[in-house]
Amino acid sequence: MARPTRAPLFLPLNLPFGIAVGYATITTPFVLDKLGFLAMIATAAQQTGQLPHTLKLLWIPAMDARFRRRSWYIASVVIAAIALAATALVDAKAHLSLYTALLFAANVGAATSSAALEGLIATTVPTEHKGAAAGWFNAGNLGGTGIGGAVALWLTQHQSPALTAGVLAVLTLVCGLPILFVDEPVRVAHPMLSAIGNLARDLYRTAVSYEGWTGLVICLSPVGTGAAANLFSGAMHNDYGVSEHRVEVVTGLLGGLVSAAGCLFGGYFADLMNRRLAYAASGAIMAVIAVAMALGPTTVGWFTYGTLAYQFTSGIAYATFSAFVLEMIGHEGAVSTKYTLFVAAANWAISYTAILDGWGYERGRVRGLFLTDAAATAVGIVVLVAMVLWTRRRPADRALKDPAAGP
Repeated sequence: MARPTRAPLFLPLNLPFGIAVGYATITTPFVLDKLGFLAMIATAAQQTGQLPHTLKLLWIPAMDARFRRRSWYIASVVIAAIALAATALVDAKAHLSLYTALLFAANVGAATSSAALEGLIATTVPTEHKGAAAGWFNAGNLGGTGIGGAVALWLTQHQSPALTAGVLAVLTLVCGLPILFVDEPVRVAHPMLSAIGNLARDLYRTAVSYEGWTGLVICLSPVGTGAAANLFSGAMHNDYGVSEHRVEVVTGLLGGLVSAAGCLFGGYFADLMNRRLAYAASGAIMAVIAVAMALGPTTVGWFTYGTLAYQFTSGIAYATFSAFVLEMIGHEGAVSTKYTLFVAAANWAISYTAILDGWGYERGRVRGLFLTDAAATAVGIVVLVAMVLWTRRRPADRALKDPAAGP
């Protein structure tokens, strides 16, 4: 029987994902702007480099069908480390296409490593500790993005490309070393066609189950999306008279640390109650903060503490969301694929809520932005609670014994 994995291991293990994303979202815009690229070209290169996080559904089913997830994780972290180092070495001014391709490869590795960890949480962490594991996992994501991006940016500004490449590669590989302490259950090998059939049946059973389809509805609803954070570093800071340096600190390094702390709190919070209701509670807190931001003064202090509070609550929402999805997908079959599908649905919710928030800002500036965000969250909470009540009226689809919990 496999040894259960301790929840804190998932923070360092998910840092390679955060470092790669931080390089794409924080370092790359700075590098390309400094080189004089038009904003449209720089944004296109950045977004192309991040496409693997959308496209990964094309290859994640293979992870559920073949080889150990530990092996997938190790290979993907090595790819991310090599590609990140190569990206740092390339002269983007002369070879933008190569720079973009290498950034894409680094995020292929990052996206795949994160999916492998999601599967390992599902299969090696006892049910009662999945919330804590989700918290540490998301802390590695959000904290790694803020801190990793800030470190890479500092290296790019003050050190040679060779040293920057070496530090990024070593840091990425070292963060992946705790995978050696993960004891993954041995999976029974099946012929490829049989494995594909098993995956398809498992996905279908999940999709048509009451837990599954109501969970999908929740993922598509605007509960705890944290979408307003996408506008913090945009035109919104002008309404508060905030300097660009303060915006960088509050939404970057400090915001990453605060979000990571929220993830840890949210993960353990999710283990104390119904995880769907924990997700609803995080959304309710976020809505209260949004209303306070809408009604509060447009001062530098209000921006600083309000946005940090919003980012802390976003961390809680990330963790509680992951906890309820991990509980829903079970511990067998196509766990990585199922998790990826539910997260894809949640990303749609983030996208359309961000559009709504932008519409609110255009209509009523800061007040319109945050009132729209709060209203969307309130609607989502109503949907979520309705789904919780619906599923409580139904018998469990099937009783599963968690192998990580022991006999």
